[in-house]
Amino acid sequence: LSPNGPVISTLTNPDGTYRIEGIPPGQYLVYVHPLPPRIAEKNEVSPANITYPVNADNRALTEGPMFDTQFFPGVRDSQQAFPVAVAAGVATEGINFTVRARGPLQIHSIETWGFVSQVALKPPYLNPGSAYPFFVARGSGIINGQGIAPGLAATIIGGAGLALKSYSAGFLQLDADVRSFLATGEGARHVMFATQGDLYVLPAAFQVSQSQPPAIASVASASDGGVRVAVISGTGMNEQTRILFDGTPALRQFIDDGGRIIATPPPARGGHRATVVAVNPDGQSSLFVSATPAVYGYEGDPGSPILAFTPNSLGAGVDALITIEAAGTSFVDGATVGFGSPDITVRRTWTVSTTRLIASVSVSPRAMPAATSVTVANGLQTITQPFSFQITPLNPRAVVLSGHIANAVPGAVAIATVVSSPLSLGSAPLQLFLNERTVPVSVMADNQLAFQIPAGTPIGLATLRLQVGGESSLPVAFAIESQPPQITSLLVNGQAFDARQGVRAGDLMAVFVSGLAEANATIAPNRVTVGLGSMQFAPSQVLATANSHVVLFVTPSGVTGTVPLTIAIDGRSSAAFTLSVR
Repeated sequence: LSPNGPVISTLTNPDGTYRIEGIPPGQYLVYVHPLPPRIAEKNEVSPANITYPVNADNRALTEGPMFDTQFFPGVRDSQQAFPVAVAAGVATEGINFTVRARGPLQIHSIETWGFVSQVALKPPYLNPGSAYPFFVARGSGIINGQGIAPGLAATIIGGAGLALKSYSAGFLQLDADVRSFLATGEGARHVMFATQGDLYVLPAAFQVSQSQPPAIASVASASDGGVRVAVISGTGMNEQTRILFDGTPALRQFIDDGGRIIATPPPARGGHRATVVAVNPDGQSSLFVSATPAVYGYEGDPGSPILAFTPNSLGAGVDALITIEAAGTSFVDGATVGFGSPDITVRRTWTVSTTRLIASVSVSPRAMPAATSVTVANGLQTITQPFSFQITPLNPRAVVLSGHIANAVPGAVAIATVVSSPLSLGSAPLQLFLNERTVPVSVMADNQLAFQIPAGTPIGLATLRLQVGGESSLPVAFAIESQPPQITSLLVNGQAFDARQGVRAGDLMAVFVSGLAEANATIAPNRVTVGLGSMQFAPSQVLATANSHVVLFVTPSGVTGTVPLTIAIDGRSSAAFTLSVR
């Protein structure tokens, strides 16, 4: 564990060896503890309901005897533990423990809750202005009768001790000096519970934030240029606050001059009432303040939309694109398509317009003829049209292209695979149509075709169709991808980045990135994700330059050590740039 950051664990193998992979670079404390006993009240059939490994005779290898918890290199006090340095791409070895057997555990299986208002939160959140500067715990061995277990102490790892009180039957109250959090970063805090004979570490016992949670006072419906929007008033909200409607993000949102958030709700049937929740980057939400969320009511006719499919049938073994037209709804980015048959796979969908979707579909060659339903999930709508699509018998003489196109990058040589053809590819005349324009093509081994995607071809949806002799395949849809973004340089507080000095919390970072989008293109900050160590967040601004973009953000607190910095847009992530954060 790291004092303000991630906790990553594993079970040992039956021989006691272990390996933990994927740990972000940084300084960590390593500790070992036994599995807790199973809890019958939780219907556990094994400790923590783990599945036991088996030996060659198929006999379960159960957990070994109990032992005392210890920190590396064999100490009980976390302040005496040796921090273990983890570097990217390097194995850290020799972190070994010699444990001492003991009797049954007294302290184990602790859970914690907190209160921002009257709502119980798990995990607890505390901040310097908390009205309830404590959290409560329940578990084995911390309460003796109605009082605190004799000799029990609780300490924040890397921090101060916590004052203990008996809260109510079976619960322990832990009081924190929340004023001390003004000088610390946000993130998880881990608590060590100890008596003379027991030691228990509870990772992420509570979360530290530097602000109060967002609170929604009202939600009103309004029109913005003919589009219905929700006007959300409240406190604790800012540009990085996300608005969710029944858990689905708003299509667009901004803050007006009055500090209200104007959000475009995802589609839903008329009359639907969606719960509205505000979520801040530190994980706090408006549900912390009120267990009864605000509600947004959709206007309009609750009638069912109508879908039309072109084509409305495909043969077994065929890959093709299907166009879906809709009346009575508006498609949004992220709308998905599903068929009521396991023989039809949807590779990908594209929202072409508010009334049109394109789906890349593959039908299994073993599919039997049948009529199946089609379902479109669109925002908060689920539109199902039964028996509206037909699977037809396999046609072995059809020209069929695979919908998987390799190396689909502008200027590159891409590879397509011919699934079937009535004529030999090596002898028959071929024509390949990219976006319905012919492109030169060469035949390779294993029925593969090589063709160059012209430089300047737009990124995104593309179609490919093959003509062999006089027979043509159905077009397939695929995505032309751009090269991943690349971090080219950094400025820290307006000065060139110096790797020897690193960066600090509160520093203004300007990250120059190529490949985010076309030069001079405007990019909304909510499309970009900054990854810094274990944290991910949206930048404050993304500025366009003549040949790249500049991503601006303030280095958040709660990140320390040598950490990777990445910039991603729409799922495309840059390679990591290593930063030292002090």
